[in-house]
Amino acid sequence: MLKDGCGLGGNRTIFSSLLYRRPDARRVVDLQAAGPGRASIRVRSAVGFETTLGRAEGCDHLPSGEEGRMDPIGEREGEGPLEAFRRYTADFQALDPRTIAKHCHEPLLQIAPRGVRVLPDGAAVEAAYQGLMADLRARGYARTEFSHLAERRLDDDLALVSCDCAWKGGAGEDLGCFGATYTIRRTRDGWRIVVLAIHAAGKVG
Repeated sequence: MLKDGCGLGGNRTIFSSLLYRRPDARRVVDLQAAGPGRASIRVRSAVGFETTLGRAEGCDHLPSGEEGRMDPIGEREGEGPLEAFRRYTADFQALDPRTIAKHCHEPLLQIAPRGVRVLPDGAAVEAAYQGLMADLRARGYARTEFSHLAERRLDDDLALVSCDCAWKGGAGEDLGCFGATYTIRRTRDGWRIVVLAIHAAGKVG
């Protein structure tokens, strides 16, 4: 939960994650042979984070350690990182944790002042948001006000969206303020939040 003023305290947190699609970036997608007809899909990071995303069938001729690039994905009409961010925040303000996972990449990396977590799937995302949203509901949360909203494209399929956030009660009282930076990546299902980093307010823009 948020303490009074700016910053994130307690053990209920919201976060973000980072995934690059090209071998020359900080994170690369590796396809590694895992036996006859199978291959592991792994993500390697320059900072040591690695996770298995899934397995593919029919890869008898794939040599171990071969790096692959994701194919370019066409952007849906009227959709971009900011639109994806706005859909996510609209669902967040409804305080229904079941609606959040559809906006997130699997895995989702969460970064906050109290630590870092990796949420591997939608069930983990829902569980992470459930406590936070229950606390906000009990405190009379009504909406989030955003300021200094900015988008920065890092690549065709990768963007940063940053803002300052102020949680407000029904009478307009302050429930907490903080800065947030979302790393949003385009996938075959649209733009998804890969990293959500919570930090001090007034650091974006």
